[in-house]
Amino acid sequence: MTSRRELLCKYYVYKKIASSSVNWSHHHHRLNYLLIIVLITLEIEIELMITLPRAK
Repeated sequence: MTSRRELLCKYYVYKKIASSSVNWSHHHHRLNYLLIIVLITLEIEIELMITLPRAK
């Protein structure tokens, strides 16, 4: 299982990419869509890690 710090780092990197990719041409819509999906799944993972008590 990845650590919370790793997840947060990934999340911020993806967020930065996603925000900068808004300036790209319209050919990258599919890529933007994928980045948004990745961001959402990372957000959910982070939320679960924060809200759920440790399983072990």
